[in-house]
Amino acid sequence: MSLAWILWRNWFFKGLKIYSNIHLFKIPYYFISGINQLNEIKPTDMGNDARYIGMDELWLYVDSRMSRTKKNIFVANILAKSRKRELTYISTTQVADSVEGRIRKILDFTFYPMLNREETIMKVLIFRTGYIKSQHFMKVMYYKTELAKLLYDTMEEIDVQEESTEKMIPTFQENFNRSHGYNCECSECGTKFFPDWNSCEKFASDWYAKNVAKIKPMIM
Repeated sequence: MSLAWILWRNWFFKGLKIYSNIHLFKIPYYFISGINQLNEIKPTDMGNDARYIGMDELWLYVDSRMSRTKKNIFVANILAKSRKRELTYISTTQVADSVEGRIRKILDFTFYPMLNREETIMKVLIFRTGYIKSQHFMKVMYYKTELAKLLYDTMEEIDVQEESTEKMIPTFQENFNRSHGYNCECSECGTKFFPDWNSCEKFASDWYAKNVAKIKPMIM
């Protein structure tokens, strides 16, 4: 839940480009189906080119499905170059200690989410570095789960391939109906595909402008 919310927040409030290996709704984004595509995300000369890349359970995938050689290449060529490429990677893990030590050393922040009893508000503790320690504590953020639950499919099973030949296309899906599947273009789901990011982002901004009365109460 927090992964989708962080991606939404960085688009909605900062206008950043979003990439994700989970399907997102009400967020303009590029869908990532293969690890090789991460190396294709590079900066351009078009002003603010910072991007947020959400990878659900990335560390589990790296540990279980990559050889040691390929994992070394991934860490060195992709993660280590993220700052020069104006990329921010966000990933989830069920257990913090499962993330390899050398990866944790290059992490800038760690988010630790906690639901309230009614599951209506998420409290997120933010720590500097990849370690959850009191001396690294930075700040606290809160968000309403009502909106966050609409941004992703809680039942989605991630299946990122090592190599993908699919093209990443700017996408905006208004709603999700599990019986229809992802990227359904019916009037209820309202998936749209765009030739470039700017047209996708404009469509999403216009959609929020039309639905501000419904969305605004969900935002803290």
